[in-house]
Amino acid sequence: MKVLDLVKSGDTEAVADAVLALDAAGRKEVAARLPGLPEEMTAESGWGWLHGGQTPALLVAGAGTIGGAAAVASWLGHRDLQVIPTGGWTSLTGPLQRVLAARPAQWRTDLVDRLAARFTPGAPPWQQPAAWQITAALVRADGGPVPLNDGFVLGWTIRDQGRLPLADDPFLDAMLPRLFEVDGVGRTFAGNGRLRDWQGSWDGELARLAAAGRIRRAALLDGCLSRFLRGGTPHDLRFFVKLHVRLEPTAQEAAERVRDYVRLLPAAPPGVAELALRAVRQVDEAGALETSLFAEAAGALLFRPEKKLVNAALGWLDRAARGREDAVLGALTVAFGHESLDAQERAARIVVKHAARAGAETRAAVRDAAGALPATAREQIAAAIGQVAAVSTALPALPPAPVPSELPPPISSVAELAAEVTAQLHGGTWAGGERVLAGLAAFAHREPAATREAVRKVIADTAPWLADRRSGLNEDPGTWIGTALQALVPPREEARPRPFPHRDLGPGPCRALIKRMREIAGLLGEAPVLLATPTLSTGHLAPDVLLERLSLLEKAGAEPGALDLEQALLRLPREIDPATADRFRGLASPAGRAAAEWLASGCLPDPQVTLVGRGDAPEEHRLFPAITTAAPPAPGSLVDDLFGHLQRTYFDLTTIGWWPSLLPSHREVIAAQILLSLPMYVDDRSGQGALATALAEADGPAGAATAAVLALTLGSRHTEERNGAVDALLILAARGALPAAELGTAIADREQLMLNRLAGPLGQAVDAGAAAEVLTALAAALPRLLARPATGLPDLLSVATRAAGMIGHRPDIPGLAEVAARGGSSRLVREARRLKEALA
Repeated sequence: MKVLDLVKSGDTEAVADAVLALDAAGRKEVAARLPGLPEEMTAESGWGWLHGGQTPALLVAGAGTIGGAAAVASWLGHRDLQVIPTGGWTSLTGPLQRVLAARPAQWRTDLVDRLAARFTPGAPPWQQPAAWQITAALVRADGGPVPLNDGFVLGWTIRDQGRLPLADDPFLDAMLPRLFEVDGVGRTFAGNGRLRDWQGSWDGELARLAAAGRIRRAALLDGCLSRFLRGGTPHDLRFFVKLHVRLEPTAQEAAERVRDYVRLLPAAPPGVAELALRAVRQVDEAGALETSLFAEAAGALLFRPEKKLVNAALGWLDRAARGREDAVLGALTVAFGHESLDAQERAARIVVKHAARAGAETRAAVRDAAGALPATAREQIAAAIGQVAAVSTALPALPPAPVPSELPPPISSVAELAAEVTAQLHGGTWAGGERVLAGLAAFAHREPAATREAVRKVIADTAPWLADRRSGLNEDPGTWIGTALQALVPPREEARPRPFPHRDLGPGPCRALIKRMREIAGLLGEAPVLLATPTLSTGHLAPDVLLERLSLLEKAGAEPGALDLEQALLRLPREIDPATADRFRGLASPAGRAAAEWLASGCLPDPQVTLVGRGDAPEEHRLFPAITTAAPPAPGSLVDDLFGHLQRTYFDLTTIGWWPSLLPSHREVIAAQILLSLPMYVDDRSGQGALATALAEADGPAGAATAAVLALTLGSRHTEERNGAVDALLILAARGALPAAELGTAIADREQLMLNRLAGPLGQAVDAGAAAEVLTALAAALPRLLARPATGLPDLLSVATRAAGMIGHRPDIPGLAEVAARGGSSRLVREARRLKEALA
């Protein structure tokens, strides 16, 4: 067939000519051959992909021969045909417009609408460049309305329109308002804010066009403000901040929008709040800021945590106080409660400076608010406006430690099992994985035929690769479920099941998990229940439930896997009711007798976990954990894996999330294993906060390893991870299990930690009731930190001062007096003096 031969040759213009020469029957015949043609041509290429002009030739052939607009839109958006043509977009859009020109106008409009509707946040336009260029070319050719849905707008932001200047872009006027409305525009420009067709930037070119009168300057300013008011992350808003700065609003323009600028001050990201403050000050300096807005702006700024913004606000209030002293002093009382002692003291100095011209009512309000200030600041204010009564800061109570929750009940049907397996294959939790494995074991024994059929359908619908080849067991939890499924439905490559390939490498907990998963897969269908499936969110297993499961196995005449039994025993709580333990003596099976002996012996003794210096290791791994037991574990046992095989590796934290559940009564052992990988994740967002919380919710001694995990997570780059560490600290403190001094030692030991990251979460812990514990930790850390000052050390001193003000504990901190006695007024020296006074 001539058209198909031309398509394979990649001659797009010739394909267009041939398509236009076809009659209705010929078009129908070509259209029928197209669906399988890309795959056929890819196979023929020998390279695994289409080459030359084949992709545009296929698109043109489909556009000219496929009948309905919906089918053509689907063809033009085909994921395998979204390759940028080597001859540029005109080598595609030119021939395409020729074949589509033969279609009725209404049909073309319908096609444009369908193509534009394909661009959604789930299918971004940069994944469909050909479809976007085709849509744009049709709109330009027909002069129809510009599609304004989010996806098409995002496609325009990565415009590649030859050498066409932005000023001459026919879509500019329609698109401009949407730049400020569509989510994702800011992220796109933050990643690459340069225009593709010349060496300019979007913010610079838009500002230039506004200055030239091509677009309305007011539209850009109003657009930026509307985008700021909608909120978003600093990353989302960075482009709009740059554009606003480029525009340099005049005092008149700022005055017209001042209420919106004031609305931004309380909660906008710091970069947005800074430009809003500049605009408000510009209006104020022009004498156009109303007193009510002045007070609102000042109060909003002084509530913010960012020291830079608070200091800027204090400077503004100091300079703007003349003639409105009452408003300024009223606003300054907000700063008396700021977490920064520098801000408190500076606010007090400004009060003293302007208090003489304030009214009696304002001075009284200032005296009332100043009671919680540090002694020096209180005395300054008292000398200016009268006696200030000191107010003691009440120590907040620690939040109660959470009670472990019960895990969901066992899976109750084959249909539920299939649904849960599918969910787990899409990415699940350790608890969900344990529940699925227990369900597979139970139903493979109870309803083997139905279970195999359900698994076969899950594999076909969700994990077809499991039907083709044997899944190897490794550190990926997905392989653990996949191996169990293949035990029930072997891959097609095998005539019969064979041993599961696996890796006996990696950290001890991973070895333990892989060995246990291999055992589970090998025993599916032979026993009615798995013993080790936990019953609590910590990974613990209730003793009475284990007793029931052992009894069930005895009645069925089945024995559990050796590792299943061992894991079940390792999940028992540290304290077991003697009456429950005695009931195990009634079991007659070997597994039952082993469990009874384990309980009679007092379960697993706590090993000794220490951190040993290794001078030859990288800085973050210079302290290496060591686990010492009274007697060596049995070779090949799970305890042998968990207590030994301490291996430093960059390891997936998705897998490490399972680890606390393996030894929920011996958190320090798991902390030692985690510590080997965690230092490499300090700057990642990988769930280390949740991992620290899981350790805190577990049981057993908490020592140097747990403290080091906590320190590393408190120093994480990302706020959500640090928040998880704060939760862990508070849980341990509420249980009386926080190794506070060891935490301080870990902070001092880990030079990779950025001290300014630690101050925030430690301050949160102080405010939540852990002032004594935080002060103990900092008292242990500060002597060494003061000897090698680093960025953020003044912030830690400030946190210690706040904690000392809440409690009666007054630890001695070697080296503090020497720093406090230094000359000068650096912030380090000021904070050292404050802490020394607080501890006096």
